[in-house]
Amino acid sequence: MNFDSEVSMCEVMMDNYASKDKTTSLTFPLSESKSCDEKLVHFMVYPTSMIMGIMCAVCYVAIGQIVRKYSKIKFYCVMLASCSIILAISAVITIPWLAVMMFITGVCSGATASLLSAISVEVFPTNVRALALCTLYMFGRLGAAVGSNLIGVAVHQHCQVLFLTMTLGTAASVLLMCLWPDPKLVRSDMEQHGFGY
Repeated sequence: MNFDSEVSMCEVMMDNYASKDKTTSLTFPLSESKSCDEKLVHFMVYPTSMIMGIMCAVCYVAIGQIVRKYSKIKFYCVMLASCSIILAISAVITIPWLAVMMFITGVCSGATASLLSAISVEVFPTNVRALALCTLYMFGRLGAAVGSNLIGVAVHQHCQVLFLTMTLGTAASVLLMCLWPDPKLVRSDMEQHGFGY
């Protein structure tokens, strides 16, 4: 892929898959053992993984500091709305390096998953809180499993639709959070019905 030419994010992804298909062959039997190739893992994998881990840690620390000063729900909505807009722009922009950077930034909305569980904890009473969080995480993991498989299938023929779906899904999450009740009102109402916090 030449990053000087004007191509869209979908073309970058298709070129990436096409280059992997040419270099990967599954013609050998699965039981056949291969000799160890020292160049199998590129040396930049380890520093890149460390940098990504550091970036994730910095993001979580920054999110923690921001939600101490501002509302969790407002920050969650702003983060998802920003990521939704960035995802939409990354699909139509034709500058490859910028499209890739915007796509990576757009999918950072996944970093707000822990924030969603923190928001949910405030609403549910103690006796059903664990069940509520387990249900929340179960559907999150189910969505991750189904979504990653659907993305793998859809990216080849419906790339633009895929980006639109991701953008609309993220925007729908923002709209649903606007309907989220005020935790203080929910707590007072639940305590009147005999639930403890």
